[in-house]
Amino acid sequence: MIDFLVEYAPTFLSVLVGALVTFVAARIYYQKASKDLFDEAQELRRLNNLTLRAMEEAGLCEFNTDENGNVRGLKISLSGHIRSSSSMSATPSVTRRNENKI
Repeated sequence: MIDFLVEYAPTFLSVLVGALVTFVAARIYYQKASKDLFDEAQELRRLNNLTLRAMEEAGLCEFNTDENGNVRGLKISLSGHIRSSSSMSATPSVTRRNENKI
């Protein structure tokens, strides 16, 4: 048993060190990638809000906002106009029917 541990101890130690190095490197990479993704999402959100506000200022649309000024929906305003006209004319005529038929 002791021979087995002495013979394979460097292999087990190498696997453990390799796993630890891989874990640390992956963790650092994914934490940086997560922060970069968060920063990019914040910038895209800011640019999207600027675009929506420019559309609203131009009168293209109107948005519902929450108490913080964040856009939450689109206001839809509808209006309609109805115009109608009518005319009628008639020509009176008298028709006499003959009641005495032969």
